[in-house]
Amino acid sequence: MKTAYIIKRTATALLCSVLCLMAAAQSALSVGELTAAAGKVASVPVYMTNNTDVVAVQFNIQLPFAKPANAATLSDTRTNGHTIRLNKVSGNKYTVVIMSLENKAIKGNSGILARIPMTVPEDAQADDKYDITISDVVMSDRNGRNVATDKTGAGVFTVLRTPTPDLVVENLAFANSGNLEPGGKLLLSYDVKNQGTAETGEGWKENIYVENTAGVRSFIGSKSYANKLLENTTIQRVAELDI
Repeated sequence: MKTAYIIKRTATALLCSVLCLMAAAQSALSVGELTAAAGKVASVPVYMTNNTDVVAVQFNIQLPFAKPANAATLSDTRTNGHTIRLNKVSGNKYTVVIMSLENKAIKGNSGILARIPMTVPEDAQADDKYDITISDVVMSDRNGRNVATDKTGAGVFTVLRTPTPDLVVENLAFANSGNLEPGGKLLLSYDVKNQGTAETGEGWKENIYVENTAGVRSFIGSKSYANKLLENTTIQRVAELDI
């Protein structure tokens, strides 16, 4: 009985070793999570994990948005004289072929293999999420065998909020408070703060109005500012205007 117990434990250990080796031998493509703002070109990274030599790769990728004219690129750290070609299947679905005419193996065992661009529409809504799917994966060794252990992959693209400036007026004060009469002057000071997430363009115009007790507003003048204002930055302003 003792001998049988030892044999059983040994068989269990061997089975565990085989399963662990099988788990470690995964060869697959994947796309991680990525973000970009509306109106920008996003670069979709395609990762490859392989524990055996791979000389060529082919797969289909379904993008949420159209690919621009500029070509996909290969990672210098992984490819070894390989080329990449994209053929449109339909819509935003493409067949991607990566190969070497000299049948050279792709370098390394993990990391980014290629980047595929896509243009995020101007009207894309911030925080919206889109799937990017990979299918029909073929990872060929030198003997033409498909060593891919997973034939599909998926990633998620999220639209970023576009950074924009946002100017607000704070700490408005009058140097000559009281009743304002026609022909007089209005002296005031105020702060302009950029509470947005991006710097302003080359300056802006400030239109100044007065409002009487009846709620009637009247335009009395404007001031211009010619420089940029960084995000989360405040400047002090002074104005002297004729009434």
